Amino acid sequence: MILDEIIVKKKEEIKRKKKLPLPKEFFEKRDFKGAISEEGINIIAEIKYGSPSLGEITPHYEPDFIAKLYENNGARALSVVSEKDFFLGDCRFISIAKTSTNLPVLRKDFIIDPWQIEESITYGSDAILLIAAAINPDLLIQLQKEAKRAGLTTIVEVHREEELKIALKTETEIIGINNRCLDTFEVDINTSLRLKSLIPPDILVISESGIKTKNDLAILQNIGINAFLIGEAFLTSRNIPQKMRELLG
Repeated sequence: MILDEIIVKKKEEIKRKKKLPLPKEFFEKRDFKGAISEEGINIIAEIKYGSPSLGEITPHYEPDFIAKLYENNGARALSVVSEKDFFLGDCRFISIAKTSTNLPVLRKDFIIDPWQIEESITYGSDAILLIAAAINPDLLIQLQKEAKRAGLTTIVEVHREEELKIALKTETEIIGINNRCLDTFEVDINTSLRLKSLIPPDILVISESGIKTKNDLAILQNIGINAFLIGEAFLTSRNIPQKMRELLG
């Protein structure tokens, strides 16, 4: 399964990185939760250079250029994919996005080790994604607590009902429903429709992946989804601002 392969590679990467010093930079924290709690359509626009399903996505755009386009066309927050081997990401892209805009930045990666929290802060992350399918429940709680102490917002990502049950046993304030199965990479936005009804109303909910049209957004808004993480629909379009206007207009 693809997720298993990703985790093996991630463990190898962390082992290598721990031997090297982290950059000595300081970034002020931005309010990620507040940014996606506004009235209207809260878009978390994603910077992603590749994926196992599509291969290379955005070979010609620099991350600062994409980040500015997103900010100028109505994004409330940014998501930056930093996983290197399967998604062609880099932690440096987080710093670039942070310094290029005034938007809060989510680090989207496979966080499986407390050391990655320090790494996330060093590169300017305001929030991190914790994928329930990638870590055991005890580690999920540990990472949540350490991230909170460090001033990072955490989003617990789920795809299946059993993962959601685990997430709801934690103190999470934000749940991300991934419409993409990380085992097969198949996408179905009905995943959000199915799981949203099981989440208490005091928890913010983000729908992730597979959102391509204004109708998709309308369906998800009607069931009370608070924010929408969109990357491929923007990045594979010929005109990012036009596609954003199409969804937000």
